[in-house]
Amino acid sequence: MPHAARAKRVSPAPSSRAVSTYLFPLLILIACFIAYSPAIRGGFVWDDDQYLSINKNVTEPGGVVRTWTSLKANPQYYPLVFSGYWLEHQLWGLHTVGYHVTNILLHAVTAILLGRLLTRLRVPGAWLAAALFALHPVQVESVAWITERKNTLSGLFYLLSLTYFARFAALETDDPPAQRNWNFYLIALACFVGALLSKTVTASLPAVILLVLWWRRGRLARTDLLALVPMFILGLAFGMMTAYMEQHHVGAKGEEWNLSLLERGLLAGRAVWFYAGKLVWPYPIIFVYPRWKIDVAEWWQHVYPATAIALVVTLWLLRRRIGRGPLVAALCFGGTLFPAIGFLNVFPHRYSYVADHFQYLACIFILVPLVAIAAHLARRQSAASRVALSVAVLAVVTTLSFRQAHAFQSMETLWRDTIAKNDGAWMAHGNLGDWLSGQDRYADAIPHYESSLTLRPQSEEIHFNLALALQRVNRNADAMAHYREAIRLVPAYAKPHINIGALLLDEGKPAEALPWLESGLKLDASLVPGHYALGNALARLGRHDEARRAFAETIRLQPDFWEAWINDANLLWALGRRDEAITQYREVTRRNPKSVEAHVNLGSVLMQKGDTTGGIASLREAVRLEPRNAPARIRLAQALLAGGNREEAVATLEAGKRLDPMNADIAALLNELLAKPAP
Repeated sequence: MPHAARAKRVSPAPSSRAVSTYLFPLLILIACFIAYSPAIRGGFVWDDDQYLSINKNVTEPGGVVRTWTSLKANPQYYPLVFSGYWLEHQLWGLHTVGYHVTNILLHAVTAILLGRLLTRLRVPGAWLAAALFALHPVQVESVAWITERKNTLSGLFYLLSLTYFARFAALETDDPPAQRNWNFYLIALACFVGALLSKTVTASLPAVILLVLWWRRGRLARTDLLALVPMFILGLAFGMMTAYMEQHHVGAKGEEWNLSLLERGLLAGRAVWFYAGKLVWPYPIIFVYPRWKIDVAEWWQHVYPATAIALVVTLWLLRRRIGRGPLVAALCFGGTLFPAIGFLNVFPHRYSYVADHFQYLACIFILVPLVAIAAHLARRQSAASRVALSVAVLAVVTTLSFRQAHAFQSMETLWRDTIAKNDGAWMAHGNLGDWLSGQDRYADAIPHYESSLTLRPQSEEIHFNLALALQRVNRNADAMAHYREAIRLVPAYAKPHINIGALLLDEGKPAEALPWLESGLKLDASLVPGHYALGNALARLGRHDEARRAFAETIRLQPDFWEAWINDANLLWALGRRDEAITQYREVTRRNPKSVEAHVNLGSVLMQKGDTTGGIASLREAVRLEPRNAPARIRLAQALLAGGNREEAVATLEAGKRLDPMNADIAALLNELLAKPAP
């Protein structure tokens, strides 16, 4: 029960106040940079492209306006996060160091705010709890992953809002204040809006405040309840909007999310215990944890929600004996986790039902009471013993975080670390395969695609990606089989239709390729490679006008698709429309001066038209751009001979032989020239 008279605060000694005000925050800041330093020079990893590096709302000058005015401009409507990215992009572009440093600073400041709030509330071990929040390994995912700026930024606003509401309600005292500073409330409300505009998991804050008020005083003042009404309304509105966006914009709907209410209850109970357990025993820390199979027929799965409910009931019954704190902590922990434990659809549940970044704020409500209990039990120990134990605990968690932060140095390190700890992560295998394919390491990618397919055989996307890699290493028959399987699984999947057509075209079968290309484009007319391949197929079949229309559509959809420009110009030349062809070649070299093929083709047609000077100039430029391009060098030598410049032709071929001693064509032409006496 609350005291009848307001408790009198005892001012700390000046030295103690200095330590709390300056030393502990400084140590937390330094420790954060030590713990997360391996990630500082890390590159962009999963989702960082969609959130930042290729997001036009971040990289274009006017993108910040779209971020605020359109709900669907970005993966989620978190305009403060994307505005922050936009501002940083103006400062340091796509250099990742700045984004990582900002994340660490935000996280460290949030931890410092937590320490100061707990100190004001006279919670035992306040700064140790804040340091644990700052350095615990479960926080690595939120701090080292640029995409999770959502957590570090919303966490800052969350703690600011909680701090100012605590000052408004004078929570450091045992009774409501006679007079209130409504400026503190307005600041708290504004910060809460900032938190919601950064990540709406913070919508639970008003409920947390309600529980904290009850914990401190055992009753709720009418003024506090009225002050919380606008916050509850805002939290509910933003939460509903995000839940809708998650399903209808992000795509968290379909068979993988079709769980009954009972199944969702089983999932929620297990997730709550998982998160609590990971705080006590943070090993292993995995980017993608194994995805559980939820089965109502297995009795042991019911134990999780049953024991969670039993714990809350027990803490309620014992509240007068052990205090309200444990009950409030448990309710705040579960309530803060609520959006991510299964009752609402969230997209990452496609890969795993749990993720460390989901408990970024929730972990406060486990770490703080654990430290408070430990501080109470250790109160009879010497100060030196308490300090030594605290340092030992912080050293362990800092070391674990430091080791885990290495995983975020690159896309490859992230997925390899995940696979090493969870080889059953089909998504990790698939994404590593995608990354290796992006580095043209197709042979290395194939085993990972195959592992991913073994774990998820009904995925048309994995079949497609595996087929693409197989095609790149000339295993065309295997590639064709996987393209066909992707179509069998999803007949309306357009890309494999296009790729089968392109594969047949490469094999010199334009007539067989044509129906595949046409069916693919009928399914998805926006596929640029499909129009380009269709143009090539039609050109080979002699349907020139249709081929030109296909090339024109390719260029319309992708104006910098230079191969389409060049092939269209080649077609014009073949049709005898030489001036138009030359004009188009020149347009390509003007728009893309580094196009070797355009310079070679322009030089060749100019030579055929009798413009030796222009032809030689274009071919020289092609060789300058790509000295090892043997066909360009041979054509230049032939053009020089045609222009009567035998000496330069020989020098051109000799230079080519030095660059590529094994090239038979260059050697043959050079030998032929040297065998003939100079005129």
